[in-house]
Amino acid sequence: MAGCLDRWMSELPPEVRRRPLNRLAIPGSHDSLSYSLGGGAESCPAEPAPDLSPAALVGLYRCAPRLARPLLVRWVVTQQLSVTDQLAAGVRYLDVRAALHGGQLHVVHGLHGPPLAPLLAEVRRFLADRPGELVILDLQHVYGVGSGGAARLSALLADTFGDSLVPRGEAAPSLEACAAAGQSVLAVYRGGSGDWSAAGHPLLWDERALSSPWPDTQSVSRLFSLLERHMARAVRHAAGRLHVQQCVLTPQTSGVLLRAGSSMRRLAENCNSAAAAWLPGQSVERGLNIVMLDFVGVGDHPLVEMVVNKNYER
Repeated sequence: MAGCLDRWMSELPPEVRRRPLNRLAIPGSHDSLSYSLGGGAESCPAEPAPDLSPAALVGLYRCAPRLARPLLVRWVVTQQLSVTDQLAAGVRYLDVRAALHGGQLHVVHGLHGPPLAPLLAEVRRFLADRPGELVILDLQHVYGVGSGGAARLSALLADTFGDSLVPRGEAAPSLEACAAAGQSVLAVYRGGSGDWSAAGHPLLWDERALSSPWPDTQSVSRLFSLLERHMARAVRHAAGRLHVQQCVLTPQTSGVLLRAGSSMRRLAENCNSAAAAWLPGQSVERGLNIVMLDFVGVGDHPLVEMVVNKNYER
């Protein structure tokens, strides 16, 4: 069973470290950097972010930003722990959303956050002290970068991580192979086609490397039904490909606007409680791979440890 969660990958049995990454159970966080959206730092652009929707919320923000921002913060922040603390708690998949503003990439999720580069540097510092660990960076949404998006991201990642980046390959590598090559960061960019894509940038894995269907539901029962369907498809058709189980609920707009006492945190508590009951019946053999969670390390359920311990089941 898992010992220290901040070094759980390096402590896996040798035969497990030889498995490809898509044959491991890996804890992940949803909108991993959204904890940084809660402050009013000067480094955070004031206007609504490009991913804010629907139009009613955009209009509310533009008309009454002082009223709208506290409302939105309750719903766009999906993590409480910093990225360093998430990694120390065992998270090894980071869901990164960013937008170009003022010549640099900023964290984004409905609202703009601080610059991205210093937060990526935290990941580098964490890994520098822990040989044998690996982090999957999923650059799931990057806005406003234009046709040179992949080149801009590739340059930022190369400057931050250097030789620690895992070059793109045909299939998911193993922890053992990555450690032997001194590599600890696998970056996925699902940016589109042509100049937008990762195709000409060997340090970026493209959309073929990872599947991550969005359940888009506020129903717990429907969520887990959709996740099990996705896992079954992954077992049948996605050899060599990483697959994310988005174990998160999506609030409806009416709830955001009308339920003054509710929040993403409350929605996540319900989801995480249900996940604690669902996980014991799942396995890597049944398609469990990257389990994406809201508010990692918060609450009564040791979900990260439950996911990591799946790697010790026979």
